[in-house]
Amino acid sequence: MVFVATFQVRIRRATAGELWIQVTSKTTILDIKRKIFEDGAIPPYSQRFALYQRSHTKIKSDYFHRLIWDGEVLDNDNATLESYGITTEVDIYMESI
Repeated sequence: MVFVATFQVRIRRATAGELWIQVTSKTTILDIKRKIFEDGAIPPYSQRFALYQRSHTKIKSDYFHRLIWDGEVLDNDNATLESYGITTEVDIYMESI
């Protein structure tokens, strides 16, 4: 059994206050987007939100926002934090598009 340490990432966003999310290096970008969505950072009146509600599919990178860390867009929903080199506490910025 391989032990994967947990740590937190801070989501910095203009649409709401900071959000701290407990993750591991194996957490996917999609998992992080879901947590942001569940926290209510996406305004419920937005047209893109309505599309998501109707489809109940995964949150795609281009629908609501993009996540940026160290100048790089985290655009692969299936990628893990580790694949982007994130293995310790960092700030990830959410940019609404």
